[in-house]
Amino acid sequence: TALALARVGGLVAAVDISEVDAAETLRLLEQAGGRATVIGCDTSDGAAVARAAERVSGELGSCDVLVNNAGI
Repeated sequence: TALALARVGGLVAAVDISEVDAAETLRLLEQAGGRATVIGCDTSDGAAVARAAERVSGELGSCDVLVNNAGI
């Protein structure tokens, strides 16, 4: 989904518990022509999610589409 959005010009925030692990995702998104950022966030921590949302807004602007794909 993230790659499809990047291909059509979407700005993508890849949120992962580990920014290091998400580096490959960032590379693929940028290779697809998208503008992207990676944000480290433990989605089980409400305060961390709030900080991640603020960072998305600060780096990419408003959020028009949200895909929640958190795994356990």
